[in-house]
Amino acid sequence: MSESLSLLSKVQTEGDSNIGKAKNIFNHLVVELEDHNDDVIISNPFTFYDEYKRNYLKVQENPEKYRGVLTGIKELDDIMGGLRPAEFGLVTAGTGKGKSIFLLDVAYNCFHAEIGDSLYATIEMPGPQLLQRFYCRLSGIVYDMFRDYRFRKEEWEILDKKIEKLKKEQTCKFEVIDIPQSCTVNSLQHEIENYIRRNREPKLIVIDYMNIMRGGMDWQKQLEIAVDIKQKIARYFKIATWSANQLAGAKHDKDHINISDFGFAKNIADNVDVGIGLAEAEGSNEDAELFNIDFTKTRDFKGRNIIIRADRSRMTFSKTVSDGKKQLYNKVKIGGDIKT
Repeated sequence: MSESLSLLSKVQTEGDSNIGKAKNIFNHLVVELEDHNDDVIISNPFTFYDEYKRNYLKVQENPEKYRGVLTGIKELDDIMGGLRPAEFGLVTAGTGKGKSIFLLDVAYNCFHAEIGDSLYATIEMPGPQLLQRFYCRLSGIVYDMFRDYRFRKEEWEILDKKIEKLKKEQTCKFEVIDIPQSCTVNSLQHEIENYIRRNREPKLIVIDYMNIMRGGMDWQKQLEIAVDIKQKIARYFKIATWSANQLAGAKHDKDHINISDFGFAKNIADNVDVGIGLAEAEGSNEDAELFNIDFTKTRDFKGRNIIIRADRSRMTFSKTVSDGKKQLYNKVKIGGDIKT
């Protein structure tokens, strides 16, 4: 390093050839640094045992402190127990089936339930649009009111009150990294590293979503991206990480998802820790949005299909219904009366 800096200092007096010489040294250093991995840990069951027992007792004595990042969907969380540090979770769904809303709901729950900070990397939509969805999720005001600029005094009062309450009481953060569509896993890793250096380590990282990262339209490339996200984001930062993978074709618009129908998606699922498939369930309509959730990959639990009720107009998947239930009953205000 000192030799290269010395060469660069001689550029004005001895000519530009020194730049090329310095560049060669820098290139050599880059190769050396890439080949060097200081994260490798060698251990054995005997030397590791005391540390394992110590950590086990910590979790046993205070399970809430060490729980995984919950999705906010109770039945889903009861099965999987949340996404743990350094794990990579992936939600797969067809076009327009609520991948981004699911990811927002998980990040919102992590933040609002004070599990920890949420860091949301948005590639698909601009940051202001994502934050508008956050306001919708926070307030419970239907999204059309935001999108169509139809707020009245009543809506502003609701949202103002919610925001003021968060400012006073909330200790966790929900923050957005707005990244253009040309982003790569390496550039995303760099941005997250800079964020953590300036702030503090989040409990959850969300990447919305992996198909539209640079070069990600081809399924083989998507497989590489999935592996990179697992290694360079989840494992590297040791932070729970969620992303989404878009399935091609209209076959699953209504059908129960069967991930084996998609060879490329199955290969991708093999390289995540927890994978779920999301599709509209039979009987779903505008008044009762029912969705099947299948586990396409499980960690150390037995996954089973569940049916959830979504309210995408309010940006949430956080309501569950029991298996096989087709009819939902909602309290609706008709005139001055509350009807069921």
